[in-house]
Amino acid sequence: MARPPQSGTHRLLRGGLRAALLLFLATAMGCIPGYVRVSVSAAPDINGKQPVYMLVRTLERKVYLAESYGEVAGKLVESDASVLRKELLFPGQSRSLYIKKPKGPLALYFLFTAPGGTWRLFVEPALPLQVKAELKGNRLVQDSTLF
Repeated sequence: MARPPQSGTHRLLRGGLRAALLLFLATAMGCIPGYVRVSVSAAPDINGKQPVYMLVRTLERKVYLAESYGEVAGKLVESDASVLRKELLFPGQSRSLYIKKPKGPLALYFLFTAPGGTWRLFVEPALPLQVKAELKGNRLVQDSTLF
């Protein structure tokens, strides 16, 4: 049995529904095309039970390696073009945010009052769909990426 011909409006609605479904599925899985999802889990004991600033930047590895903690912390007050986002993270809370994918690498900095180990993370291009970080005490204890 042959199907009746579809009108242009009917095809447009079906196409729109298909696009909406694909967008919903991508978002439900934590992916938005053209963006990197950054998820951070902060233990209740981070930074002496005080909030921590997270700084998201795009910069070359050479600059990333050369900058001191003090130079990076100064970017909280006087941002430059490399700063994409600043977030305040609270003890015992998780946070997810979406960063528009830059053309270059992505760097995450966790500015503890007294860093006790790893406090930064560098992600090379091609950037993943998701970056996860876990903070405990005064350091970054775990990170992972999902491509």
